[in-house]
Amino acid sequence: MSEYILVADDREGIRALLKTLLDDLGYQVQTVSNGCEAVELIQKETPQLVLMDLKMPELDGIQVMEAIRAEHPELPVILITGYMQDRQIQDALSKGLVQEVVFKPFDILEIGRKVERLLQKKT
Repeated sequence: MSEYILVADDREGIRALLKTLLDDLGYQVQTVSNGCEAVELIQKETPQLVLMDLKMPELDGIQVMEAIRAEHPELPVILITGYMQDRQIQDALSKGLVQEVVFKPFDILEIGRKVERLLQKKT
């Protein structure tokens, strides 16, 4: 069985691009458009990895990770953001909320490498 990855981003084009990339790499992919949907989905079925946008409606990526860390402290997260100088990024890294950060516009090959590396660490 292939690994299950959750993609949470409020932009439909980004979700579609990441889903296509990850599908092509052989992963099962679920997408959501906001932080509340991400929390709900993670509570129902925990993915092996999460790709999470920093800025989303309802709950942002940091709030989502804070909400689920108590139950899933080892869940690897790649934060996706267009905000290179945001203090939240450093806070998320220092608190261990995310393992990697990818800046928009991103290189899809870079995303694929980071996903594969993080999932290999888990096994």
